[in-house]
Amino acid sequence: MVAALLAFVVYGDSIRGTFIFDDYLVILYDGRMPHPSLWGKFWTYPYVHSPDKPFRPLLSMSFAIQYWLHGQVGWPFHLVNILLHAAACAAVAELGRRLAGIRTAWFAGLLFAVHPVHIEAVANIVGRAELACGLATISGLCLFLGRPLNGRRVAAICACFVVAVLTKEQGMLFPLLILALTPFRFTGGIEPGERQPVRWLVVTLCYLLAGYVVYRELMIGFSWDRMFLEWVLNPLVRSRGIDRVLMPLVLIGRYAVLLVAPHRLSVDYGGTAIGWVADPRDPYLYLGIAAVIAWLTGVVAVVRRRNWAATFCLLGLALTYGMVGNIVALIGPIFAERIMYLPSAFVLILAGMAAAQVRRAAVIPVLTALVLAGAMMTLWYVRLWNHPMALFQHFIKNQPGSERVYDLLFREYAVRDDWRKAREIAGESIRAAPESDRPYEMCIDADLAMGEVADARAMYDSGMGACHGFERLYLLPYGKKIESYRPADSSPQQAKGPPK
Repeated sequence: MVAALLAFVVYGDSIRGTFIFDDYLVILYDGRMPHPSLWGKFWTYPYVHSPDKPFRPLLSMSFAIQYWLHGQVGWPFHLVNILLHAAACAAVAELGRRLAGIRTAWFAGLLFAVHPVHIEAVANIVGRAELACGLATISGLCLFLGRPLNGRRVAAICACFVVAVLTKEQGMLFPLLILALTPFRFTGGIEPGERQPVRWLVVTLCYLLAGYVVYRELMIGFSWDRMFLEWVLNPLVRSRGIDRVLMPLVLIGRYAVLLVAPHRLSVDYGGTAIGWVADPRDPYLYLGIAAVIAWLTGVVAVVRRRNWAATFCLLGLALTYGMVGNIVALIGPIFAERIMYLPSAFVLILAGMAAAQVRRAAVIPVLTALVLAGAMMTLWYVRLWNHPMALFQHFIKNQPGSERVYDLLFREYAVRDDWRKAREIAGESIRAAPESDRPYEMCIDADLAMGEVADARAMYDSGMGACHGFERLYLLPYGKKIESYRPADSSPQQAKGPPK
């Protein structure tokens, strides 16, 4: 309860927030939202139109019901996110208590409530995917650890799985997490009265997972062509040879720093911020290697000691991160803070287990300092998320190589008709991503809005010379825009941006 209350206090100011970032694409620009007659399409079409075809019908339904109830009013959306995060903090604390005792619960629950890595998941409305999937998964694990394992408990665990898998693809890992938790749950063997419920749990989870896989394959399919993945969002599509092996280690190093010392947060990182070639001088590469070695060493140590609680947390971390870490298969973003929401729970529970081995008098001051530091940083960022212009300006300073952040800031200036400033931002974005089509498109839109047709044409020629492949193809329509430009025309970019 303390962890939940702390989360509610720290994130309470985000209730004054607005729609931002992907909220427009997922909620405001989705024509299915305001029409209940179209809600069935959430169950037969992707969550959004993107190469990786995400399928999150239950999440979309939650947005649609709220949209139908209160329209384009932002604060109820944010309130639901805050409540979900508060509940997830309580669930993490409870999982820590059931695994390793009350001291672990305090450490994991409080730090999960204030950790800055969770800001994007909570303050961004579409981050509800992480919140709902994380809450359902952790709650299901807590239920599995409860006694006795009877029919009602089995039904509740299966319901958690359904919620998790229909709100985010990470929910497919739920049965594997249950399996990883089994040695700890049945350390003393299976009680006679639990044998039948255990069979029902195994069979039901298998059927539910198989049913989900078959249904999704019939509706939208799992396969998708990686060639359509934009390199500015995930530059690993350009990695070849040894770089394809080493770059995931670079990402592990970056995530490790993000979990331990989150000092340079951003809503997006992207191609030129991280790159696609592993530099031997990059410290993140060696941090990633060290993190993998530490994980392997930890697994060997805890298995030898038969510490099944710590073993489960290490396996849970590997499973939940492995699905989103671009290790085997590529996903949409190369790097995103929001996808560490669920993996961070296992990291913090592990940290709580380690802290529980230290004298209480030494742990309390450290925990207090960490909670205060995390709370202050989170409070500051939450308030910043309520002001998109200031937020994107700050993120450009943190990650000057992110083309997406430049695009977001450009749109903010565009809807305010400040085309001079928008043009400056567009020019800066060319230096960040000179081979991408989007910076040149922004420059052309700004030039046309100001009547600078010659500059727009010069920028178009420059972009066609710098871009290749799909980027050049995407830029082609802007040549027609320039040719058909009339001084009385409104800017095409203005119509694309967030509503005034």
